[in-house]
Amino acid sequence: MYENNTEENLRSQMLDSIDSGISKSEGYFVYDAIAPSAKTIADYYKALDTILKLVFGEEAPEVPQEEYDKFIDKDAARHGLERKQGLYSVGQVTFLGLENSIIYENSIVQTVEGLKYKVTSQGKIKDGKCTLGIKAIEIGSKYNVPANAIVEIPIKINGITNVKNESATTSGTDTETSENLLERIISKEREESSSGNIYDYEKWALQISGVEYVKVKPLWDKSNGMNGNGTVKVIVAGNNGIQLDDTIVQKVKQYIDPADGEGSGKAPIGATVTVVSVNPLKIDVNILGLTALDGFDIKDVKDNIKESLDNYFKTIPVGGVVKINTVEAKVVMTAGVNDISSVKINNDTKNIITADEDKASLRGITYE
Repeated sequence: MYENNTEENLRSQMLDSIDSGISKSEGYFVYDAIAPSAKTIADYYKALDTILKLVFGEEAPEVPQEEYDKFIDKDAARHGLERKQGLYSVGQVTFLGLENSIIYENSIVQTVEGLKYKVTSQGKIKDGKCTLGIKAIEIGSKYNVPANAIVEIPIKINGITNVKNESATTSGTDTETSENLLERIISKEREESSSGNIYDYEKWALQISGVEYVKVKPLWDKSNGMNGNGTVKVIVAGNNGIQLDDTIVQKVKQYIDPADGEGSGKAPIGATVTVVSVNPLKIDVNILGLTALDGFDIKDVKDNIKESLDNYFKTIPVGGVVKINTVEAKVVMTAGVNDISSVKINNDTKNIITADEDKASLRGITYE
């Protein structure tokens, strides 16, 4: 809005308003007296432009990130919102070693990539092994790793020969970005809220760290003898529709409806709320007769197909339909693909209609 109020333009306007009989050239008194004021006023206009960007939710790259985050936090507080803080990933590891060897609390284990975790309690090797809880040393989703990923002990523990996590670590989430928090602020301003409508349940669930997707099913439990009245199911998922562990699901339940129907949480009196995470539904894709265009390596083409299908499955909503025609189109339109004979999903040529809680994702691709 104020982009034309530059130092040069302001200085020219101020000089033009002075009697032309006075020398206004650079180096003379009038010019030198006006120049600092023009610069200061131009800086004020720049600040006003920045303020307008912040107030209306536009990007303001000229503001240092730390200061921008503080402003967004204040704006969120004005709307009754808070930035979702990240959580630590947790899990268990099993140590192998000499009998009665001690593993002390806060001992460090890590992945090959260097993601470190500390042991949360002391233990002793019995019958050759000892299983203890671990917690990531920093918050963040990157610490959620699959089974058998934690295999190193960076600081030697006497008597211990090996370590591994037999199951995946879970619950780690990233602190909400200012961009995502701003989206929630704008959504709250635009969406109409009332005493427990669908939007309210979505908004309440999204307050919990780790929840990035919410689907609400009102009147869902028809077995309650009242045609479902008073029952609400809240289906939650993480980034890209990933399944959330029970710790996060229970936090959502405690926040919305800690005691069924009593109104002791956000939900109104009489509402019994069931909170579940999405159920991952793995889809296998079979491609027959793939040929590559001249100049393309078949391995690169297959990598491109996997990326294309991964991106497609991310767009399928919870409870959505996996469309065979869309899968085939995504394959055919992939860079480097010359032709294919046919495509199957889960060994069939029909659409896959998923259940309300199912989130489809690509398990693998086979070629014939």
